[in-house]
Amino acid sequence: MSERVAGHRSFGAVGLANRLGQPSPTDEQRAVIEAGRDPLLVIAGAGSGKTTTMADRVVWLIANRVVRPEHILGLTFTRKAAAELAARVRDKLRRLTESLPELAELHGEPTVSTYNAYAGGLVGEHGLRIGIEPGTRVVTDTGRWQLARDLVCAWDGEMSEFDVSVDRVTELVLQLAEQLAEHLRDGADLRRFDRDLFEHLEERSSARLNDEFRNLMSLRRKRDQLLPLVEAWDRRKRELGVMDFADQLSLAAQLVAGAPEIIRTERDRWRVVLLDEYQDTSFSQVSLLRDLFGGGHPVTAVGDPNQSIYSWRGASAGTLQRFPQDFPAAGGTPAAVAYLTKSWRNREAVLETANAVSEPLRAGAVPPLTVGAKFDDEHGIGSVEAAMHLTAADEAEWIAARLAAVWQPGADETAAVLIRKRRQIPALHRALTNAGLPVQVVGSLGLLYYPEVAEAVAMLRAAADPVNGPALMRLLAGNRWRIGPRDIAALWARARELAPDSRGFEPDAGVEAEASLADALADPGAAERYSTLGYLRFAQLHEELSWIRGRLGQSLPDVVGDVIAHSGLDVEVMLHHGDLSNLDEFTDIAASYENDTLGASVPGFLSYLESAAKRERGLVVEGANPAGGVVQLMTVHAAKGLEWDVVSVPGLCEGILPTSVKRDSTWVSDAARLPYGLRGDAANLPVLYLDEAHTPADVKKAVQDFKTDDREARLDEERRLAYVALTRARRSLLASGYWWDAEARTARKPAPFLQEARNAGAEVPVWTDPGPSNPLEDQARTAEWPAKAPLGSRQAVFAEAAELVLSAPEPEREGPLARQWREEAELLIAERDERESGVVRLPRPARLSTSQLMAMRADEEGFAAERRRPMPQPPRPATQRGTEFHAWVEEFFGGGALFDPADLPGAADEAVDQRELERLKAAFRASAWAGRRIAAQEVPFVVEYEGTVVRGRIDAVFYGEDGGYDIVDWKTGRPPQGEAAEHAALQLRVYRKAWARLKGIDESQVRTAFHYIAADHTWWPDA
Repeated sequence: MSERVAGHRSFGAVGLANRLGQPSPTDEQRAVIEAGRDPLLVIAGAGSGKTTTMADRVVWLIANRVVRPEHILGLTFTRKAAAELAARVRDKLRRLTESLPELAELHGEPTVSTYNAYAGGLVGEHGLRIGIEPGTRVVTDTGRWQLARDLVCAWDGEMSEFDVSVDRVTELVLQLAEQLAEHLRDGADLRRFDRDLFEHLEERSSARLNDEFRNLMSLRRKRDQLLPLVEAWDRRKRELGVMDFADQLSLAAQLVAGAPEIIRTERDRWRVVLLDEYQDTSFSQVSLLRDLFGGGHPVTAVGDPNQSIYSWRGASAGTLQRFPQDFPAAGGTPAAVAYLTKSWRNREAVLETANAVSEPLRAGAVPPLTVGAKFDDEHGIGSVEAAMHLTAADEAEWIAARLAAVWQPGADETAAVLIRKRRQIPALHRALTNAGLPVQVVGSLGLLYYPEVAEAVAMLRAAADPVNGPALMRLLAGNRWRIGPRDIAALWARARELAPDSRGFEPDAGVEAEASLADALADPGAAERYSTLGYLRFAQLHEELSWIRGRLGQSLPDVVGDVIAHSGLDVEVMLHHGDLSNLDEFTDIAASYENDTLGASVPGFLSYLESAAKRERGLVVEGANPAGGVVQLMTVHAAKGLEWDVVSVPGLCEGILPTSVKRDSTWVSDAARLPYGLRGDAANLPVLYLDEAHTPADVKKAVQDFKTDDREARLDEERRLAYVALTRARRSLLASGYWWDAEARTARKPAPFLQEARNAGAEVPVWTDPGPSNPLEDQARTAEWPAKAPLGSRQAVFAEAAELVLSAPEPEREGPLARQWREEAELLIAERDERESGVVRLPRPARLSTSQLMAMRADEEGFAAERRRPMPQPPRPATQRGTEFHAWVEEFFGGGALFDPADLPGAADEAVDQRELERLKAAFRASAWAGRRIAAQEVPFVVEYEGTVVRGRIDAVFYGEDGGYDIVDWKTGRPPQGEAAEHAALQLRVYRKAWARLKGIDESQVRTAFHYIAADHTWWPDA
């Protein structure tokens, strides 16, 4: 079916590989590379080289003149994957052109983009057809959160069905809005579904109801309150001219469905289309692509049903199964299917385990993976270890010991620990660090875990929300303030004393009537109730939080910086770790949030952090990359598409991986989840059968059966997630679980995946017996709190250093090293005293503009304050009038401004009074200067003046009557008086010095003046 150009040579996949100097493709790869123009589905297993094969297919298409490079479109999910595919294609085409000079005439190159970026391009180009303005921008995740939260905070509609926080309602609104967009539904569809379900249930209602029946009945009431918020959110986005990523796809699909001419244009523009990671496409993405490129257009889709792990956002393994029908050949027959079954990543032992875990998913429809390469090094076929430990702490210590044994960081080997849940991080991070292994927690999910960042967040929370007890308790009981239990109990007793008494006939005052530690901190009462040190620290913490509250109106990065500096966090971190990168990254996140968010606030930022940490557990981290020399700790979702030499997958036990399904995590009990019947992938989801349910009891059984089916479907998703985790390992895989932790009352069971790894031949170095009871309860541990040694192993060293300082000899008897330490300490103390004095000393600037020099001479304290914390100035009509007049004078003498002042940013903020401007022009024409011979105007200069480098620009220079020069500075305001006139004359002295230097003449040959246009008055200060 190839439409090769007559007279040109044909090239096979093997011949092209030889020309490119790369290994010959396998028979499976050849079949994909040399496939004709008909639609093709490629099932590519993990590590099977799909990116290389797709790049080779592009090269084959171009070399055989099937299509020109600029007519090829490749789509994938992440910017990183798109960049990788594009780079490979460009490199291969470059080398091919060097080998085949006749291809040099093909100057274009394929386009590789993300699915969302391509959809956004369609909306940007054709959005006017459905009322989307061309300037509509995609709002970032941070901006989206803040806009929705602001809407929820201002909402005055009925919300009696939701007894949750503002942040939780925001999550519900965004979740439901996203699902409606992903599945191309709207509020009318959902209301119709709820009405039909309610009427169906109402007919079966009776006096004896049950929870399942009531939950189903309540869905309509809840969504009647939630949907208006969702629809207000959509309107709000339109009003602000923004859209989110889900909107990009739904709007693009809406556009294409109603405009055949767009379809014709896109099919002509893109003659061949490649779809990567097709198993992760959502219903809206599939609908858009099917409408655009269905019906026989040359489309090649690549994916792996075993790695479909995004069902929560509308993707499903069934997407791949439906491709042959969704994209049939031109004659209507289903698209062909090809397979890539050789893994070039995993060694034999790892692959056997992965195949055992994926066997229930494949169910005979997808062949297992086989090893593509043989290795003859010391690692041989690789290794897999399966272990079951007594506790989570035991598991973490075992992982640390095994990584230290099998990982070789000095050889640039990579290693990762892939987790399912955030709560796994502390024990693992602690064990890895204690074993001396370098650890990197990837993503902001990890950043919020680091103690210094958590402390900064707690400070922000306690300052922005005084009634946030957990944040304040973290500060009080932490290593910094170290308040003991007796003082905290006394403080809580004081808080109860200060709480308003809401008993009697008055209604409960809610939160306002609750005891607050913040109130007690501000008014702790009698000092004798507390220890001396505790009472002092209460006052210090209250002062610190009050100071921070006074700074909350600043920009977010400044607030975060103040928290870090005022609390001394930066000093503590440098003292203990010597690395401020985590605090710097946290400050960068605050800056990004503020840049992306209109009306950013500290409460909104804190809410976003909490929500982002929850959402990131199932999101791709764009910046994630394998790194040598460090153990990377990240979620399995974030690890998709990556690979490491050594991988540990902990938590392979029930409730962790696979995770347990919460009672309200499905649509029959959660109003923010789209009913499965309205989802585009409904054919692959469980069904709630109510046709035979005639009583509330029957409905309860139907709901329970549905939840069972849903749990089984979720288990398949967890199995695919486990398969993704296991196949990230190249040579060594550590799979493990545990029986007991502090979260579960009963012993956890090994995950089926761990048992399957064991049965597949994995080594079993540890498989403990769970015992009759939780050892965490039987072996009670005692610890002193607050710790006497908050510095841990470094406490003794610091105590010794402090003792040496206290017992230091007199200055005249001290040695050179002691003298150096004393001098440094004196400098630090002086710096602290200066900071606490409220006086800020700034170094004299080495470079200034002329206006800055004048400002400094006029008011040094005010100038220093402005330099320390610059504030934007509002536009002033006088300034704009002066700008307009200076531009006109320049044109009057034959010059020309590069830009018209009216074209500059902000010129339209406040219109210039044109009548006043015309009066100034007339006054100038009547002045003596209008007839003078001009030598130069708008002259830039840099000159040293009294030890300071000054830069500026001279308005005009005229030839003097005595052969010298007259410098004139145009003024559209009033002449200054007194001291202001003396400071103004400084400007002209600088001008005289600069012009004399430029011309190489003596300053006595230069006169300077201000000419006040409106008064037609010329002032010569040097006369």
